[in-house]
Amino acid sequence: MPRLIANCLGSITGLAHQLYTDSEVSHTDVDRALFLPADDPDARAFALANITSGATPGTFGITPAGVRA
Repeated sequence: MPRLIANCLGSITGLAHQLYTDSEVSHTDVDRALFLPADDPDARAFALANITSGATPGTFGITPAGVRA
């Protein structure tokens, strides 16, 4: 199984369950399953880069620029 699929398996499984029960999955549902920020394009791009580089969705935090953690 490719690493990207393995790391996102929880999100994929949740979306598959939703598709089975509700017969539809929206783009917003996918974003939520991958823990992508909806209102900050830079944070969204950073989260996608983290996922692509091997991080599991939901296991890392995104701090907006200019905000101290």
